[in-house]
Formats: sequence, C-alpha cells, structure tokens
Amino acid sequence: MPCLRRKYHGIVVYLSPEIKDGKRPLCGQTVPVIKGDEWSNIFFDGFIDKSLLSEERKALITGITGYTPGEQYFSQWIDINVESLLMGIYTAHGVKLVLDNEKPVIVGKRVLPGIDYNVIPSNVYKIGK
Repeated sequence: MPCLRRKYHGIVVYLSPEIKDGKRPLCGQTVPVIKGDEWSNIFFDGFIDKSLLSEERKALITGITGYTPGEQYFSQWIDINVESLLMGIYTAHGVKLVLDNEKPVIVGKRVLPGIDYNVIPSNVYKIGK
C-alpha cells in the first residue's frame, strides 16, 4: 500500500488510505492543499492513477516530504521537497494524490512572496533598540 510522509508541528507523520497501527495520525489524516493564496488541511483520501482521471477537479497538495509505493517501513522512499506542489484531485471525502507510473506528479514549487530564496534566513528578527 503506498504511503506519504509529511511533517506536522515538527513530527514526522505517515499517511496512507488505511490507518496504520490502529491509530489516526496526529495530523488527523490530512494534507495541506493550496487554493489561491491560502492553504487548508484537507482529509487525505488516498491515491489515483493519472490515467483514471476523468473529472477536472484538480488540487495542489504541498507539505509532503516523501512517498513510497510500498509498505512505509520496508520500501524505498522517494524524497520530495516540502515546498513542492503535487497534483491532487478533490473527491467527495477529501483529496487524492495523483500518481504517474507509481510516482507523485510534481507540478511546481511554492514561492512565498517577499522571501529571497538565495539567502538562508536566520532566526534573528531585531538586534538592539
């Protein structure tokens, strides 16, 4: 069963269509979805192959750090940049991640306004008065 990896408040969370280990993940089985300039957490409803898409209800999923086509603990992981935008599709229950040849479809990268991506920002806001 394919599985996603994401961070939620600094903790790594694994998501798949079926809940593993009998527990619901801390993130509530949700993934961040961008709509316009805002994002919200939407229920993760699983995966769908790109060839099966018939309806154009596309979503942009972000915040994912990895994907594996197999079991979460025993398979090879594909690392994904947390800023990547992945193709998703809205369903009646939430959002599904679109796969092409068993890999997530990356459609771009989030660019936040006012951030110089060539400079690594520090945690210092102001020094002195």
